[in-house]
Amino acid sequence: MNKKSNNSAMLVLIGVVASILVVLILIFIIGLRQLRSATSGKSQPRAVLQSQSSASSSSSSSSAQTGARTPLQNAELQVGMAEVFFDDDDITAAQKAITALPQSQRASFQSRLEAVKVSQKKREALRLTTAPRPDMIMQNPAKPFFVVGHYSNYGMIASEIPDLDQYSEEDIIKIFGKPTAVITDKKTVIDDLYRLTASGDLDKNHQSKELERLITVNHAGQLTKSEAEAFSAQLLDVVESTQFEMPKTVMELDYQAQGKPNVYFFDGKIMYATPITRYYYFPRLSDLK
Repeated sequence: MNKKSNNSAMLVLIGVVASILVVLILIFIIGLRQLRSATSGKSQPRAVLQSQSSASSSSSSSSAQTGARTPLQNAELQVGMAEVFFDDDDITAAQKAITALPQSQRASFQSRLEAVKVSQKKREALRLTTAPRPDMIMQNPAKPFFVVGHYSNYGMIASEIPDLDQYSEEDIIKIFGKPTAVITDKKTVIDDLYRLTASGDLDKNHQSKELERLITVNHAGQLTKSEAEAFSAQLLDVVESTQFEMPKTVMELDYQAQGKPNVYFFDGKIMYATPITRYYYFPRLSDLK
Protein backbone atom coordinates (compact mmCIF):
# COMPACT_ATOMS: atom_id res chain seq x y z
CA MET A 1 0.00 0.00 0.00
CA ASN A 2 2.78 2.42 0.89
CA LYS A 3 4.52 1.73 -2.43
CA LYS A 4 1.32 2.35 -4.39
CA SER A 5 0.67 5.53 -2.42
CA ASN A 6 4.18 6.75 -3.11
CA ASN A 7 3.75 6.04 -6.84
CA SER A 8 0.45 7.91 -6.88
CA ALA A 9 1.99 10.86 -5.09
CA MET A 10 4.87 10.88 -7.56
CA LEU A 11 2.45 10.88 -10.52
CA VAL A 12 0.51 13.76 -9.01
CA LEU A 13 3.75 15.68 -8.46
CA ILE A 14 4.86 15.08 -12.04
CA GLY A 15 1.46 16.26 -13.28
CA VAL A 16 1.68 19.45 -11.26
CA VAL A 17 5.21 20.19 -12.48
CA ALA A 18 4.17 19.56 -16.08
CA SER A 19 1.20 21.92 -15.69
CA ILE A 20 3.44 24.64 -14.28
CA LEU A 21 5.88 24.24 -17.19
CA VAL A 22 3.04 24.56 -19.71
CA VAL A 23 1.81 27.75 -18.02
CA LEU A 24 5.34 29.21 -17.97
CA ILE A 25 5.79 28.43 -21.66
CA LEU A 26 2.47 30.10 -22.51
CA ILE A 27 3.44 33.17 -20.47
CA PHE A 28 6.77 33.31 -22.32
CA ILE A 29 5.08 33.10 -25.74
CA ILE A 30 2.53 35.76 -24.83
CA GLY A 31 5.31 37.98 -23.55
CA LEU A 32 7.18 37.66 -26.83
CA ARG A 33 4.06 38.58 -28.77
CA GLN A 34 3.41 41.60 -26.57
CA LEU A 35 7.01 42.71 -26.99
CA ARG A 36 6.74 42.39 -30.75
CA SER A 37 3.47 44.33 -30.71
CA ALA A 38 5.00 47.09 -28.60
CA THR A 39 7.82 47.54 -31.13
CA SER A 40 5.77 47.08 -34.28
CA GLY A 41 5.61 49.43 -37.24
CA LYS A 42 2.29 50.81 -35.94
CA SER A 43 4.09 53.63 -34.19
CA GLN A 44 7.28 54.01 -36.18
CA PRO A 45 8.04 54.44 -39.89
CA ARG A 46 11.03 52.06 -39.84
CA ALA A 47 10.16 48.39 -40.24
CA VAL A 48 13.05 46.10 -39.46
CA LEU A 49 12.67 42.32 -39.64
CA GLN A 50 15.16 39.54 -39.01
CA SER A 51 15.55 36.78 -41.59
CA GLN A 52 13.18 33.81 -41.33
CA SER A 53 15.96 31.66 -39.91
CA SER A 54 16.42 34.03 -36.98
CA ALA A 55 14.89 33.24 -33.62
CA SER A 56 13.38 36.69 -33.16
CA SER A 57 12.19 39.75 -35.05
CA SER A 58 12.05 43.46 -34.38
CA SER A 59 10.30 46.38 -36.08
CA SER A 60 11.82 49.41 -34.44
CA SER A 61 15.59 49.08 -34.18
CA SER A 62 17.54 50.98 -36.82
CA SER A 63 20.79 49.11 -36.19
CA ALA A 64 21.35 45.39 -36.55
CA GLN A 65 22.33 42.98 -33.83
CA THR A 66 26.03 42.30 -34.27
CA GLY A 67 26.49 39.03 -32.38
CA ALA A 68 26.49 36.80 -35.49
CA ARG A 69 28.53 39.16 -37.69
CA THR A 70 32.17 40.12 -37.86
CA PRO A 71 33.11 43.81 -37.43
CA LEU A 72 33.82 43.96 -41.16
CA GLN A 73 30.39 42.55 -42.02
CA ASN A 74 28.74 44.91 -39.57
CA ALA A 75 30.46 47.89 -41.16
CA GLU A 76 29.24 46.76 -44.61
CA LEU A 77 25.71 46.36 -43.25
CA GLN A 78 25.55 49.73 -41.52
CA VAL A 79 27.15 51.69 -44.36
CA GLY A 80 24.90 49.89 -46.85
CA MET A 81 21.79 50.94 -44.89
CA ALA A 82 23.04 54.54 -44.75
CA GLU A 83 23.51 54.48 -48.55
CA VAL A 84 19.87 53.41 -49.03
CA PHE A 85 18.03 55.47 -46.38
CA PHE A 86 20.24 58.55 -45.73
CA ASP A 87 18.91 58.50 -42.19
CA ASP A 88 20.75 60.25 -39.32
CA ASP A 89 20.52 57.18 -37.09
CA ASP A 90 21.94 54.93 -39.81
CA ILE A 91 24.79 57.37 -40.48
CA THR A 92 25.62 57.44 -36.77
CA ALA A 93 25.50 53.63 -36.57
CA ALA A 94 27.69 53.36 -39.67
CA GLN A 95 30.29 55.70 -38.20
CA LYS A 96 30.36 53.67 -35.01
CA ALA A 97 30.81 50.44 -36.98
CA ILE A 98 33.68 51.96 -38.99
CA THR A 99 35.41 53.15 -35.84
CA ALA A 100 35.28 49.60 -34.48
CA LEU A 101 37.38 48.37 -37.42
CA PRO A 102 41.18 48.21 -37.46
CA GLN A 103 42.66 51.38 -38.96
CA SER A 104 43.75 49.49 -42.09
CA GLN A 105 40.14 48.56 -42.96
CA ARG A 106 38.44 51.91 -42.45
CA ALA A 107 39.33 53.96 -45.53
CA SER A 108 36.90 52.57 -48.12
CA PHE A 109 33.99 52.51 -45.67
CA GLN A 110 34.73 56.05 -44.49
CA SER A 111 34.88 57.28 -48.08
CA ARG A 112 31.45 55.76 -48.81
CA LEU A 113 29.98 57.26 -45.64
CA GLU A 114 31.33 60.73 -46.41
CA ALA A 115 29.61 60.51 -49.82
CA VAL A 116 26.36 59.61 -48.00
CA LYS A 117 26.70 62.67 -45.75
CA VAL A 118 27.17 64.99 -48.72
CA SER A 119 24.23 63.44 -50.55
CA GLN A 120 22.05 63.61 -47.45
CA LYS A 121 22.58 67.38 -47.13
CA LYS A 122 21.63 67.87 -50.78
CA ARG A 123 18.57 65.68 -50.42
CA GLU A 124 17.38 67.45 -47.28
CA ALA A 125 17.77 70.78 -49.06
CA LEU A 126 15.39 69.50 -51.76
CA ARG A 127 12.87 68.12 -49.29
CA LEU A 128 9.40 69.60 -49.65
CA THR A 129 7.44 70.91 -46.68
CA THR A 130 4.12 70.99 -48.55
CA ALA A 131 2.72 68.56 -51.10
CA PRO A 132 3.60 69.36 -54.74
CA ARG A 133 -0.12 69.59 -55.63
CA PRO A 134 -3.23 70.29 -53.56
CA ASP A 135 -4.65 66.84 -54.40
CA MET A 136 -1.60 64.97 -53.06
CA ILE A 137 -0.65 63.54 -49.67
CA MET A 138 2.92 63.46 -48.48
CA GLN A 139 5.24 61.95 -45.89
CA ASN A 140 5.07 63.97 -42.66
CA PRO A 141 7.58 66.83 -43.18
CA ALA A 142 7.93 67.29 -39.41
CA LYS A 143 9.54 63.85 -39.04
CA PRO A 144 13.29 63.21 -39.47
CA PHE A 145 14.43 62.91 -43.07
CA PHE A 146 14.91 59.54 -44.76
CA VAL A 147 14.54 58.07 -48.21
CA VAL A 148 11.86 55.41 -48.66
CA GLY A 149 13.37 52.07 -49.54
CA HIS A 150 14.35 48.53 -48.61
CA TYR A 151 17.66 46.93 -47.66
CA SER A 152 18.66 43.32 -47.05
CA ASN A 153 22.04 41.90 -46.07
CA TYR A 154 23.63 39.57 -43.51
CA GLY A 155 20.27 38.32 -42.23
CA MET A 156 18.81 41.81 -41.72
CA ILE A 157 15.79 43.06 -43.65
CA ALA A 158 15.01 46.76 -43.16
CA SER A 159 12.53 49.15 -44.74
CA GLU A 160 11.90 52.86 -44.33
CA ILE A 161 8.23 53.60 -44.88
CA PRO A 162 6.36 56.94 -44.98
CA ASP A 163 4.55 58.30 -41.93
CA LEU A 164 1.23 60.01 -42.70
CA ASP A 165 0.14 60.64 -39.12
CA GLN A 166 -0.43 64.36 -39.74
CA TYR A 167 -3.64 63.60 -41.65
CA SER A 168 -7.13 63.00 -40.26
CA GLU A 169 -10.07 61.44 -42.06
CA GLU A 170 -11.38 64.94 -42.76
CA ASP A 171 -8.01 65.98 -44.22
CA ILE A 172 -7.97 63.05 -46.64
CA ILE A 173 -11.52 63.74 -47.84
CA LYS A 174 -10.62 67.40 -48.35
CA ILE A 175 -7.59 66.41 -50.44
CA PHE A 176 -8.98 63.46 -52.43
CA GLY A 177 -12.69 64.29 -52.36
CA LYS A 178 -15.54 62.01 -51.34
CA PRO A 179 -14.50 58.34 -51.33
CA THR A 180 -16.40 55.76 -53.34
CA ALA A 181 -16.94 53.80 -50.13
CA VAL A 182 -16.15 54.02 -46.43
CA ILE A 183 -15.51 50.57 -44.94
CA THR A 184 -15.40 50.00 -41.19
CA ASP A 185 -15.80 46.22 -40.91
CA LYS A 186 -12.55 44.96 -39.38
CA LYS A 187 -12.28 41.69 -41.30
CA THR A 188 -13.00 43.38 -44.63
CA VAL A 189 -10.46 46.14 -44.03
CA ILE A 190 -7.74 43.74 -42.90
CA ASP A 191 -8.43 41.37 -45.82
CA ASP A 192 -8.15 44.33 -48.19
CA LEU A 193 -4.68 45.02 -46.78
CA TYR A 194 -3.48 41.42 -46.67
CA ARG A 195 -5.78 38.43 -46.44
CA LEU A 196 -5.54 36.14 -43.43
CA THR A 197 -6.39 32.46 -43.19
CA ALA A 198 -9.05 31.19 -40.76
CA SER A 199 -6.29 30.51 -38.23
CA GLY A 200 -5.01 34.09 -38.45
CA ASP A 201 -1.92 33.37 -40.57
CA LEU A 202 -1.04 35.43 -43.63
CA ASP A 203 -2.68 33.77 -46.62
CA LYS A 204 -0.09 33.76 -49.39
CA ASN A 205 -2.42 31.92 -51.78
CA HIS A 206 -4.74 34.91 -52.19
CA GLN A 207 -3.70 38.40 -53.13
CA SER A 208 -5.42 41.17 -51.25
CA LYS A 209 -6.76 44.32 -52.86
CA GLU A 210 -3.77 46.37 -51.76
CA LEU A 211 -1.19 43.76 -52.71
CA GLU A 212 -2.73 43.59 -56.19
CA ARG A 213 -2.67 47.39 -56.48
CA LEU A 214 0.95 47.45 -55.29
CA ILE A 215 1.92 44.92 -57.95
CA THR A 216 0.07 46.95 -60.59
CA VAL A 217 1.75 50.20 -59.54
CA ASN A 218 5.14 48.50 -59.52
CA HIS A 219 4.65 46.97 -62.96
CA ALA A 220 3.62 50.38 -64.27
CA GLY A 221 7.06 51.66 -63.32
CA GLN A 222 5.80 54.08 -60.67
CA LEU A 223 7.93 52.47 -57.96
CA THR A 224 11.45 51.14 -57.84
CA LYS A 225 12.01 47.57 -56.65
CA SER A 226 13.33 48.93 -53.35
CA GLU A 227 10.25 51.13 -52.83
CA ALA A 228 7.83 48.32 -53.76
CA GLU A 229 9.52 46.01 -51.25
CA ALA A 230 9.29 48.70 -48.57
CA PHE A 231 5.55 49.16 -49.08
CA SER A 232 5.05 45.39 -49.20
CA ALA A 233 6.83 45.15 -45.84
CA GLN A 234 4.55 47.88 -44.51
CA LEU A 235 1.46 45.91 -45.57
CA LEU A 236 2.71 42.81 -43.80
CA ASP A 237 3.74 44.75 -40.70
CA VAL A 238 0.37 46.45 -40.37
CA VAL A 239 -1.63 43.24 -40.76
CA GLU A 240 0.65 41.19 -38.50
CA SER A 241 0.24 43.82 -35.78
CA THR A 242 -3.50 43.04 -35.67
CA GLN A 243 -2.73 39.47 -34.63
CA PHE A 244 -1.24 40.77 -31.39
CA GLU A 245 -3.41 43.83 -30.78
CA MET A 246 -6.57 44.44 -32.75
CA PRO A 247 -7.34 48.17 -33.11
CA LYS A 248 -10.58 49.39 -31.55
CA THR A 249 -11.65 51.06 -34.78
CA VAL A 250 -10.64 50.64 -38.42
CA MET A 251 -11.61 52.60 -41.50
CA GLU A 252 -10.85 52.26 -45.18
CA LEU A 253 -11.49 55.21 -47.46
CA ASP A 254 -11.87 53.50 -50.82
CA TYR A 255 -10.83 55.60 -53.83
CA GLN A 256 -9.86 52.73 -56.11
CA ALA A 257 -12.54 53.44 -58.72
CA GLN A 258 -11.24 57.02 -58.88
CA GLY A 259 -7.65 55.92 -59.44
CA LYS A 260 -6.50 57.45 -56.16
CA PRO A 261 -4.85 55.86 -53.11
CA ASN A 262 -7.04 53.93 -50.71
CA VAL A 263 -6.32 55.14 -47.17
CA TYR A 264 -6.48 52.92 -44.06
CA PHE A 265 -6.96 54.19 -40.51
CA PHE A 266 -6.43 52.21 -37.30
CA ASP A 267 -7.73 54.02 -34.21
CA GLY A 268 -7.80 57.29 -36.14
CA LYS A 269 -4.22 57.05 -37.44
CA ILE A 270 -3.24 56.33 -41.04
CA MET A 271 -1.47 52.98 -41.22
CA TYR A 272 -1.25 52.57 -44.99
CA ALA A 273 -2.10 54.33 -48.25
CA THR A 274 -1.74 52.94 -51.77
CA PRO A 275 1.57 54.30 -53.12
CA ILE A 276 0.28 55.89 -56.31
CA THR A 277 2.96 58.51 -56.88
CA ARG A 278 0.65 60.89 -58.77
CA TYR A 279 -1.18 61.42 -55.46
CA TYR A 280 1.46 60.44 -52.89
CA TYR A 281 4.76 62.28 -52.37
CA PHE A 282 7.70 60.90 -50.38
CA PRO A 283 11.51 61.33 -50.60
CA ARG A 284 13.00 58.94 -53.15
CA LEU A 285 16.46 57.80 -54.15
CA SER A 286 15.81 59.20 -57.63
CA ASP A 287 15.24 62.73 -56.26
CA LEU A 288 18.99 63.36 -56.63
CA LYS A 289 20.64 62.10 -59.80
